[in-house]
Amino acid sequence: MPASTAQAGKEPTATTAASEAAPRARTPSRAWVFFVDRGRNAQQIEVELQGRKHELGPRTLQRRAKVRGGPLVDVRDLPPDPAYVAALEARGATVRVQSRWLNAVSVSADTEALHALAKLPFVARIQPVARRSATPHERPDAWTPIPASAGPDDYGLAWDQLSLIGVPVLRECGLSGSGVVIAVQDTGFVLEHPALQGTTVVASHDFINDDDNVGIEDGDPAEQPLHGTMVLSTITGTDPGLFSGVAPG
Repeated sequence: MPASTAQAGKEPTATTAASEAAPRARTPSRAWVFFVDRGRNAQQIEVELQGRKHELGPRTLQRRAKVRGGPLVDVRDLPPDPAYVAALEARGATVRVQSRWLNAVSVSADTEALHALAKLPFVARIQPVARRSATPHERPDAWTPIPASAGPDDYGLAWDQLSLIGVPVLRECGLSGSGVVIAVQDTGFVLEHPALQGTTVVASHDFINDDDNVGIEDGDPAEQPLHGTMVLSTITGTDPGLFSGVAPG
């Protein structure tokens, strides 16, 4: 067999495979690192819980008293042990997010670092951060307006849906949602929309980009904030004569 033919059909060598695998092993990946405990003794936990209780606002404590009916604070209010977190960073991990409820941190680390983290005695388990790809879909170039249903002018297009759940009756009783704080977690919001100009936003945060801009940012798909905008509008939206949410007050 000619040398050229033998060379063309040659299988990759172990050295070649290793050289290709090496860059992949050094490429950081994202993973959750769960801890076996809170890293504190009972006395330390009690002291920190009392401090955490003083940090929470009266509204939060009232809500917890109504829903839980038990201790207003527990270990889920404590962050992961700082010493545990520091140990992860010392082994090459970059901490992205800390979760009190999960008693875990999300890190960015290469394969070697993740193996080192898994051997730590206070690490319960490590699992990859879940990912999903957005499914592209076609959007129509134009929308066909829907004629307003018969009903009070202020409700506009929302009259039918609000009537089905008895909202007009509640409004007549003076219930409008005034003073109620609602948390909405979604893919983004167009807070400049006319129907949301009466909505008071107490606080906002983008957990993807880790900033407080919940609108469209560079690189975001154009449709990203649409669902959140629609959900928020069904709660607090108001555009007299055209639309009303359930509790615009």
